[in-house]
Amino acid sequence: MINHMVSDPVRAITSAKKKTTKAKYENTYLEDFEKLVPYGSDKKAYEARVEEIINSLKGARRYYVSAFPFYNTQNSLVYNLIHCTSNKEGFKLYKKSAWKVFGAQSSTKHSVENRQLSFNLFGEIAEEEDESCLYVIDIAKYLQRSFRGRKQVPLDEMWELLDNHPFFPSEGFRNEVKSDLTDFFGAKIEQIVNPDTGKKETVISFSS
Repeated sequence: MINHMVSDPVRAITSAKKKTTKAKYENTYLEDFEKLVPYGSDKKAYEARVEEIINSLKGARRYYVSAFPFYNTQNSLVYNLIHCTSNKEGFKLYKKSAWKVFGAQSSTKHSVENRQLSFNLFGEIAEEEDESCLYVIDIAKYLQRSFRGRKQVPLDEMWELLDNHPFFPSEGFRNEVKSDLTDFFGAKIEQIVNPDTGKKETVISFSS
């Protein structure tokens, strides 16, 4: 897990004198202090270094990366908490926990309350997304786009798609996601008998 408070090195790395302070930067960015100093106040350089660290850690294994931003009361980005793991269950738990802590949204950003939803001529949600702070309705929108026009999709397949998403949780908000899919996107949920197993299962059909 990387606590990437990029405003700190951008503001203070060039004035770091103490050995302990220099070590803090070296431990975060896994690079000699002398090689970090030339980055100066270049925010993109630090972000690129974090990406290099992640790529070097994952190797050939299946690797999951998720990042959640923390904002202050003035909606200025303070830091990103980045979670890198090869454990799928840990990845799912991290996303679920973050959304729970943030109050059913993807960051601590204070967005306009009671976002108004509008529809375009095709009956689709036309509201612009704020990628720095997404809500359950945005999860439903992503699923609608992914499964558009498909009939009788097993719910497990839908949740599995979210399992692998970098920041949308597959657990913790399932009832809310299903409600938004039916209320805003015209999806239909029903129970059928699986012809292969003879058992009942819940499926969802998405509008075109």
